[in-house]
Amino acid sequence: MRRKTVQKKIVRTLAAARCRMSRLVAFLVAAGMMAGLGACSPSNGTTTQVTHTSSPLGSVAVFLPSDGLTVSQHTPLNKWTKLAPELTKSLEDRGFSRDAVTVTTSDSFDRQSRDIQDYVVNTLSATGSSAKKPSASKPSASSQSARQDASNATLIVAPVVQTENADTQYGDYASHSVAWDADSGKSGGSGSSGKSGDADAAAALRQSGDRLVSALKLARESGVHVMVLSNPIQGFTPDVFVQMSTAEQIGSIQARLLVNKLQLDKVSRDNPKSVEVLLPRTAAGDDDQDDFAAEAFSGIWKVLGPYVAAGKVVSPSGSLNAETTAKDWQDSAFVASKPQQVKDELAGRLGMEQRKTSHTRIDGIIAMNDFVASGAMDELDTLQYAGSAADVNPSITISGVLNNMAGKKDLLRSPVPDPAKRPTPSDESDTPQSVEKTNSRWPIITGYGAYLDTIPQVVNGKLWMTALEDRQTLAADVAQACERLSHGQSADKLPFVKATDVNGVKIPTIQEQLLAVSASNLKKTLIDPGYITLAEAGL
Repeated sequence: MRRKTVQKKIVRTLAAARCRMSRLVAFLVAAGMMAGLGACSPSNGTTTQVTHTSSPLGSVAVFLPSDGLTVSQHTPLNKWTKLAPELTKSLEDRGFSRDAVTVTTSDSFDRQSRDIQDYVVNTLSATGSSAKKPSASKPSASSQSARQDASNATLIVAPVVQTENADTQYGDYASHSVAWDADSGKSGGSGSSGKSGDADAAAALRQSGDRLVSALKLARESGVHVMVLSNPIQGFTPDVFVQMSTAEQIGSIQARLLVNKLQLDKVSRDNPKSVEVLLPRTAAGDDDQDDFAAEAFSGIWKVLGPYVAAGKVVSPSGSLNAETTAKDWQDSAFVASKPQQVKDELAGRLGMEQRKTSHTRIDGIIAMNDFVASGAMDELDTLQYAGSAADVNPSITISGVLNNMAGKKDLLRSPVPDPAKRPTPSDESDTPQSVEKTNSRWPIITGYGAYLDTIPQVVNGKLWMTALEDRQTLAADVAQACERLSHGQSADKLPFVKATDVNGVKIPTIQEQLLAVSASNLKKTLIDPGYITLAEAGL
C-alpha cells in the first residue's frame, strides 16, 4: 500500500514539473521516479536505450517516427529511416562515440511521448543519483555536478504527426505543427462535446501532448539540450529548431523553376502561357480548411501571381485569372488520394474528358508532388500529348543526359522563343495541323519528393523537375550544433543558423535550401551523394 501511495505521489510530481519548478527539485523528482514511471509505460514500442558514456562530447538521444512497411517505390525518397544513419554518421564524424548515440523510433504520438518521458526520467535519475538531499537555502555541490552531467546530454526529437493522405504525399520531412486543444477531455472543454470518438481522440492527443511537453521542459530545466526537427510542438521552446520543408517552400520552388523554364519575363500578353496548378487537398468535410494546401498555394502565388495579373499566364480551366488572390487556393484544389482522381481532374481542366481529337494547349503543370505528377503524366500519355520537356531544346537528348552522368558538364536547357502572338487556325501562316501540333506538345511538369519510380521520368524529360531535402547537409548541420551545445556554446553563431519565430519565440534555427532536381543536375544532386544508384535512375 505504501509503495502505491509513493508511486501516485511521484506521478503527481511529474505533472507539477510543467510549472516553473526549481532545477534542484527537478533532479530530486527525476531520481525518485525511475521505478514508478517505468512501471507505468507499456512496452509496445521501441524501447529507449539510455547510454551513459565517458565521451567528452556527452550523449545524443534521437527520437524519430517509425516508417510504415513500404515495399513500393512510389513513395518519397526522404524517410525518417534514411535520416537516422546519416545523423549517426555525422555525429561520429564530429567526435561523438558510437555508443553515445541512441536512436528510438515510435509508431504513434502517444508511444513517443512515453518513450521520451522514460528517457528523461532515466537520464536525470542517473546523473542525479549521487546527489544528497540539499538544504532549502543552498544547492548541494553534488546537485550542481548532476546538472553539469545533464548538460552533456542532447535530446533530438522529430515529433510523430498524424497526416491526411494528401499531406503524406510530400514525405516525412514536410513540416506540420504538433498542436492540440488544451481543453479537450476537460469538463466544459471543446473536446467534451460532439462525437464521442472524436472527443476521445482529442483527449488522448492532449494527454500525450501534455506528457511530452512536461518531459521536454523537465529536461531543459535540468540542463539537457533539446533540439526539435521539422514539426514545432505546442507550448514548448527548444534550444534549436531544425526547419525542414514547409508547404510554402514546396510551392514556391516549383513556381520559381516553372517561371524560369518558361521565361515568363519575356512572354507577351498576346501569347500567354497556359498553366494549371494541381493542388491536392484533404477530403472536404465540415471544415473546408486545409492549412497545408492553403500555405502551399500562397507560396505558388507569391511567385506566379504577378504573371497572371499581367496577362502572361492563363489557365485553360479558368482557375487562375486576374481576380485570383492567395486566398483562392480552393479554386485549384481537389482530392487526390487516388491516381484516377488526378487523371480525371486534369482531363476536366483541359476540357478533354471525352478524349477529343483536338488538344488543349498546356505549357506548364505545377503538380505539387510526384504522386500527383505521376497521375498527370499518365493522363497526358492517354490524351496523346507528345514529346517531353527536352523537346524545348532539341540539342538535349538521352545521350546527352548519359554524358552528363559520366561526369561531363551540366546541361543547360532554355526554351525556343515563342512568337509574339498565339497562333490560331485562322492565321494564314499557321495551318490547323501546325496549331494542333503546338497544342499537343508535352508541358513542363514540376513535382516534389523525388519518388524512386519517377526518377526515370526526370531523366527522359517527362517530369521537368522534382525536389527534396538536402538530407546529408542537414544531418551534418545538426551534428555540428550538437557539438557546440555539448561544449556549452550557443548554436546561433553557426553560419547555417538564423533566428526564426517558432511558436511566437525567436530561437536559433537550422535551415538548408531544398534540392531542385532535373536531368541536368541529377548526377550531382542524387547519384554522387549516394541518394540513388544509376540503376534506380533507369540508367
